[in-house]
Amino acid sequence: MEVPFFLDGDDFKFDDELARQLGVAALNVIAAGRPDIKHCLALTQHPIDRPSEE
Repeated sequence: MEVPFFLDGDDFKFDDELARQLGVAALNVIAAGRPDIKHCLALTQHPIDRPSEE
């Protein structure tokens, strides 16, 4: 799993979108260890302001 954020940019902010992405990542880690709850997750995996690369 990759968490795509970097602290070296001038425009980096700890904002709502970063908090959302970290929350999604945490829930994905939990689901990786507990596959029985994966069906309960209704999450947008990509940043909301950008379309999915899938």
